[in-house]
Amino acid sequence: MGNLPTLVVENVKLDKLINISNTYGLTIYLPTKMIGNIKLVAIYYKPPVILLSYSDREVMDYRYDNISVEISAWPCTPPSLDELNFSVKNSTGSKVFNINSARGILIEQAPWGDPELQKLYGPSPFAYFWIEDHYYMISATPPINGSQLLEIIRSMRSLKG
Repeated sequence: MGNLPTLVVENVKLDKLINISNTYGLTIYLPTKMIGNIKLVAIYYKPPVILLSYSDREVMDYRYDNISVEISAWPCTPPSLDELNFSVKNSTGSKVFNINSARGILIEQAPWGDPELQKLYGPSPFAYFWIEDHYYMISATPPINGSQLLEIIRSMRSLKG
């Protein structure tokens, strides 16, 4: 087996994120309101993914924060509202939302892909959505609920350099 390249995730500051967005002509949307004392504690960048970690305490691993927002820097064509509605037609606990410039699907009680997190938190609110031509995912740990997650999405505004 040959040597595999090391995949590096860079922990960046907000000014570096602004530079990245300006360099690549990206319009990145960030939450402007959070619940309680939750604040931005880390930004991770591994092209083409940007991950924002929000917490009300110090965390060394984003998997244990309160809220994670993942953004794909690759442009993509968002589905129509009709396509989103069709995709949730036969599912319970999922609903389509169209808030400001964000449209997507909220899953009130989503399972975690990680067995450790599933055991720790149980089903939790999760949403995936598109703003303009970029894909976003947002997850939260209890006691944050789906309505609060939608309020955070509602507060998202473009990051300006």
